[in-house]
Amino acid sequence: NQSDLPLLTITPSVTANAGFVQLNASATVQFNLTNTGKQDFTVQSVSITDGGKAFSLLAPINNQVVAPGGSIPVKVAFSPVREADYKGKLEVRSTASNGARVQVALSGVGISGTAVAPGAVSGTWKKSASPYVVTGNITIGRNKTLTIEPGVTVKFAGRFGLTVGYRGTLKA
Repeated sequence: NQSDLPLLTITPSVTANAGFVQLNASATVQFNLTNTGKQDFTVQSVSITDGGKAFSLLAPINNQVVAPGGSIPVKVAFSPVREADYKGKLEVRSTASNGARVQVALSGVGISGTAVAPGAVSGTWKKSASPYVVTGNITIGRNKTLTIEPGVTVKFAGRFGLTVGYRGTLKA
């Protein structure tokens, strides 16, 4: 019976996105390595492969035993140094019957400037806070105004759009 074996469950299991992070700043993504089986297993190592060198483990994990029902938190820092899309992989090696070698994709985007979150926007975008980096679809809502001062740079960090809603106003 497979449930009698040592079983590794990683959460999140397929991919982890650190999001949009300012250059020379950092964001943390946490994983949990959980034993969902009925026998102990050992996490032999956790490592990161990353050509851009933006992802790093906050604490090394080597040869840690995980009892049934137990878990080990794994924290990965994302610290971009240039504007770019970053990709990496978290690799877990263990003695679990279903997870001798398991990989999880890592991603994040380095940005510089003022981040603009997805959703409704209004007010004034000032040159002193430029550039503005749009990180999702944005909308100027009904009877709202977005004023963009002269000299402001607006960048879209992906295939996102700006929608001016009914009776919304964009002054640029």
